[in-house]
Formats: sequence, structure tokens, C-alpha cells
Amino acid sequence: GLAVLVGRKQQQRVYHPIGNLALKERTFDLESLVNTAVIERSDVVAALHAKENADAQFTLAKANRVPDVTASLNYTHNSQSQNTFAPSPENDQIGFSLQVPIPVSNFDTDDLKAAHLTVMQADKQLEAVQVQAETDVRQSVARYRSALDAVRQYSGGILNDAQRALDIKLYSYKKGAATLLDVRQAESDLNATYQSYYSALNEEVKALVNLEQAAGLWDIDL
Repeated sequence: GLAVLVGRKQQQRVYHPIGNLALKERTFDLESLVNTAVIERSDVVAALHAKENADAQFTLAKANRVPDVTASLNYTHNSQSQNTFAPSPENDQIGFSLQVPIPVSNFDTDDLKAAHLTVMQADKQLEAVQVQAETDVRQSVARYRSALDAVRQYSGGILNDAQRALDIKLYSYKKGAATLLDVRQAESDLNATYQSYYSALNEEVKALVNLEQAAGLWDIDL
């Protein structure tokens, strides 16, 4: 499985990962994360672009309803005519015309209403996405803090107590004050405690990844 993840087509060796799941505890400013999420998260950015597009379409729909006014200015120079039947002196003529069309389609406002409703829908969708982003951040921060508390409980005493209980049973067994079954039970309890500890570490890592995804950032160094 690791060979596939590192991009090797053929498994030429067996990988043995080393290390542990323990991460350095992180502290987050909840309100700062919320402010970042409602502005920079990908779904918020997409909703914002959709709103901007709806606003532009509404503006275009209103602009299309404004008639195109055409104004023209004409200048004509006539030379003197010596025509026997219709003589005329030299003259200049200036003409001005203004055309204002009255489109019949403007009486139908369905396209404008549709564009306006699209803007309202885009506004609500953006608001919904921002609320969802804030909710995701607050829930993920709570989950991460809860996971940290669980890890602290194990690393702060539970593991040591389980190990000390096994040591005491071993000492008692050597002195004849405990049975082999007591020692095996203490070993089983220690193994179960470590398994729970590793599960807590796993939940901490998952909670941290989920938090960063919810906030729309990534600065985890594994």
C-alpha cells in the first residue's frame, strides 16, 4: 500500500514506516479562523463569484431596457444656380434629427424580474455557505480541543498508571504475592490502554486535518 502511495509501479522492497502519531499541540484563535473561512474558503469564493455574476447579469438586463437614442447633424452647401427655370442663390443648410425608439418588448418585465430573483438567490446562497463555513469551523475547533484533552489524559497519567500497575504485579509475582494470571491481566490492561492512546492520537490528527479543511488553510507539518 505504501509503495502505491509513493508512486512505485512495482514493489521492490518492503516499507517499514517509523515514527509516531504524536503532534505538537496547536492553539487556534476561533474568531480569526471563522473570519478566514467566511472569506477564503473555496466554496465561499465560488458562491461570491456566483453572486458577482448574478449582479452583472441584472445590471445588463437593466441596461438592455434603455432605448438607444440616435442623434444626427447634417450640413448641406448649395452653390448658386443659374438655371433658367429654377434659379437659386448660394445657400447653406443645417439639419438636426433625434430618434428615440420605443421598444415594445420593454412592456414585458419577466427577464428583469428573473435577473432580480437570481440576484436574491445568489445572496441567500452566499449567506448560507458563509454560515456553513462558520459552523464547520466552530465544530471542528471543538472536536480538536476535545481530542487534545483525551490525549493529555493518557500522556499525563493513564499510561504511567497502567505501566506502574504492571510493574507492581511483576514484582508481586516474583515475591509470590501474585499469580501469573494477575500479571497477564496487567499486561492486557496496559496493551488496551496503549491502543486507546493510539486511537486518541489518531483522532487528534483527524480533528486537526478537519479543522484546517474547515478553515480553508493548510499549515500542518507531519
